[in-house]
Amino acid sequence: MFEGDSFCHDPAGWGPLEPARGGFNMTLCFTEGTLIIPINALMMIFGSLEIFYLVKRSTVVPANGLRKWNFVFKRIALISLIVLSIIYLGFSLSYNNWNIKDLFILSAAINVITLIFIKVLQKKSYLKSNSVSSILILYWILYLGTNSIKLRTWINRNYRREQTLLFYTLLSSIIFAFISLVLELIPKPRDPYELIEEDSQTSPEETANIFSRLTFYWMTPMMKLGYKKYLTFADLMNLNSEDQSKRISEKFEEKWKNELTKKNPSLIKVISLTFGGPFIFAALFKFLQDMLNFVQPQLLKMLMIFVRSQGEENPQPALWGYYIAVMMFFIAILQTMFLHQYFQFCFVTGMRTRAGLVTAIYQKSLLLSNSGRQSSTVGEIVNHMSVDTQKIMDLTTYFHITWSGPFQIILALYFLYQTMGVSVFAGVAVMILMTPVNAVLASKMRTLQKKQMTNKDDRIKLMNEILNGIKVIKLYAWESAFTKKISHIRNNLELNTLKKLGYLASIQSFTWASTPFLVSFATFAVYVTISDEPLTSEIVFVALTLFNLLQFPLTVFPLVITSAIEAVVALKRVQDFLKADELDPKAIIRLPYRSVDNNEVPKKVNGRTEMVLIKNGTFKWNKGGVSELEGIDLSVVKGNLISIVGRVGAGKSSLLSAVLGEMYKVDGQVVVRGHVAYVPQSGKNK
Repeated sequence: MFEGDSFCHDPAGWGPLEPARGGFNMTLCFTEGTLIIPINALMMIFGSLEIFYLVKRSTVVPANGLRKWNFVFKRIALISLIVLSIIYLGFSLSYNNWNIKDLFILSAAINVITLIFIKVLQKKSYLKSNSVSSILILYWILYLGTNSIKLRTWINRNYRREQTLLFYTLLSSIIFAFISLVLELIPKPRDPYELIEEDSQTSPEETANIFSRLTFYWMTPMMKLGYKKYLTFADLMNLNSEDQSKRISEKFEEKWKNELTKKNPSLIKVISLTFGGPFIFAALFKFLQDMLNFVQPQLLKMLMIFVRSQGEENPQPALWGYYIAVMMFFIAILQTMFLHQYFQFCFVTGMRTRAGLVTAIYQKSLLLSNSGRQSSTVGEIVNHMSVDTQKIMDLTTYFHITWSGPFQIILALYFLYQTMGVSVFAGVAVMILMTPVNAVLASKMRTLQKKQMTNKDDRIKLMNEILNGIKVIKLYAWESAFTKKISHIRNNLELNTLKKLGYLASIQSFTWASTPFLVSFATFAVYVTISDEPLTSEIVFVALTLFNLLQFPLTVFPLVITSAIEAVVALKRVQDFLKADELDPKAIIRLPYRSVDNNEVPKKVNGRTEMVLIKNGTFKWNKGGVSELEGIDLSVVKGNLISIVGRVGAGKSSLLSAVLGEMYKVDGQVVVRGHVAYVPQSGKNK
């Protein structure tokens, strides 16, 4: 069957196309070596990652779910495929005189190993995932595509008669692979008790397959409902379990606590570890979309050459023109799908990041020590939750432009160089001249942004103080004085800073908006001056398309840099807040209300249990301050009503704060049984 080369025993060699037969006929060496083997290898790599992810998840299908018809038929089809692949390997060895140093033997052996590996992945995916495995679906599609190409080559070579057993083994394998693909696309059947417990508003995204996710088909029921009536809150679907605030905050809190044990804790590192998975995956979609962006100009160039050839003596075949048109259409569809998946993953990452940070900031505000409260006012905390987290969330949408922008610029310049030669360096010179200008603008904008955030904090802090003391202000008619203070911060500080930021942003937008025009103008002018060849339609249309592609990264890149600067400032502010001093959780021994079998539980006094106990307690407000309370002994038994009487500043409120754990305990023991309710003099709840 196979003759020729020592490793690939095929007369046609590595191809990729067979010149002797013409048309789109790939050689067997190319099909096996560059298509089938890499696809099997990628299956095992990404399949291993999916198994690693699934092992950590809890089981969603009980053990008896493996007896459902859907899984049973999947198993039968896969086992049949494994048996056929082993038979195929045996026939291949027999036809090749049992020579194992052969490309086709290696490919058949890897195929057997891959199918056995799929058997493990299929079971794990069925038991621990509500949706079908995207990796399996993609593998079956690629398996069918590559083996169909191989079968077509065999048919052209008349292997159906020469190697009948091997031919029909391959054909049967393709049939069972198609059956496996169809079974994977069918949703898993649900038991009646599962349907009863299932929430009617459960998000269909959790069970959507890869095609539904790529096309957002899982949103169709919501779109249909919105077409029929105005949507209300009750019509909305529930969030995915991965997007719920409780789960997000638990994962973030766990990572942040581990990071706080290090010498220099980093918030960006925690965000990356907690929410970075989908964000990295979005980078893959962005990379593919960028690559396909630059395929279109090359296809356009081929189309222009095809159109021009129609007026020559030897025109290109019409079928080639159809091929180009169809390729341009499908690439445009793929671009759209990849771009929207990129935005989907980025928006989800931003949403999760904001939810995790807002929850962490709120929980931190409840645990701040006295010194921590002095360094962070209520206004600053509100700013952290509303402004800073929003800036961090906004950055996630376009952060990938920081590498995608330069990547697109490099590709555009490379293809422009191929199209227009050295004249493209005139455009590069314009871009280089504009870079330091925008660097200076970005540096000044960063300084002003920091100043603006400080102004916001001061304004909100002052407004909070005014609202808290509004009665006194009205009593003494201090409205004008405080109005002037607010106006000074708002008009003289905030608005002036915003005006400066607006001027700088306008200058930056103008420079970057004019850059694509200046680049194209300089390039065409130099080309006409130094080139002996005229500007043909092929050059002009392709160059204009590439310049249009160059315009987006040049326009968006500076905006992303500005957004990144704002996000870095916001990230630093949130990180400093989350690192602020907290109340010592070990300062108070908290015991359950009914527990009595513990050595540290307060003893009973006259048959009644001590609810609050302080033994030789010494407390102070700050770690480096002086002790405010010393040698305190207090016993409060169940059923007693206690009043603490003393002069102003004697330490009554401090004693209550010590019981609550809001003071630093220097020495002694504090024991509190059950829950505590505290109503302070101020309106702030504790």
